[in-house]
Amino acid sequence: MSGTRRLVCVALLILTGEVLAQAGEPTAFYLEMVRVPDGSFWVGKYAVTQAQYLEVVGENPSRFPEARRPVENVSWEDAVAFCEKLTRREHAAGRLPPKDAYDLPTDAQWDLFAAGTDVQDAATSLAAPRDGTETVGRHAANPLGLYDVVGNVWEWCRDWYDNRIRKKDANKDLPAALSDAEAAANGPEETYKVLRGGAWDTSAADGFTLASRLRYAPSMSNYRTGFRCVVVRRADASKFQ
Repeated sequence: MSGTRRLVCVALLILTGEVLAQAGEPTAFYLEMVRVPDGSFWVGKYAVTQAQYLEVVGENPSRFPEARRPVENVSWEDAVAFCEKLTRREHAAGRLPPKDAYDLPTDAQWDLFAAGTDVQDAATSLAAPRDGTETVGRHAANPLGLYDVVGNVWEWCRDWYDNRIRKKDANKDLPAALSDAEAAANGPEETYKVLRGGAWDTSAADGFTLASRLRYAPSMSNYRTGFRCVVVRRADASKFQ
């Protein structure tokens, strides 16, 4: 099974690995997910929009307000809270398999679904200065059918940033990040989370490439930070039920 599927719900259109139920008509707000080639997880076709965030969380923190623009000014903690709340909501409604959960992608998962993305055709300031985000989906999709993998907002990843990398290069072409277990084993120095993909104000002066990473504390947010959801099989998914 591949490609994009939709699950029509009364309040919110959500996609999971299988269409479990259908009721009502599609609303303006939904998540569309695409299955990665190896079938190991599903990833959002777009970054989470302001309308979607408002629908789930009840507020919109964005500096550039517009329903179909990506939500920004969200911290890693905010993004994780969104995923957990959405998981509980969809489990309760029977629209998400009990062992599945919405989550942030790992750094490795981001590499997988970002492969082949055109860095130049993106909502960045690489070609000309921009003054904010734009509606999702305006640029060409990447080879997997995902939009705005580069540009618009830096996307939070679940992984910790390996602080040892700071001694080499803070933002460009960095080695792999650390999982929770690796960070715990590495000691208290691991204090930042990874972000990928660049933002609307990423310029040529930043030396940006598809491999670039940014690091922020989990509680930090600004008008450059957003996120994209994945649906994964989690051993602790039952805690959200």
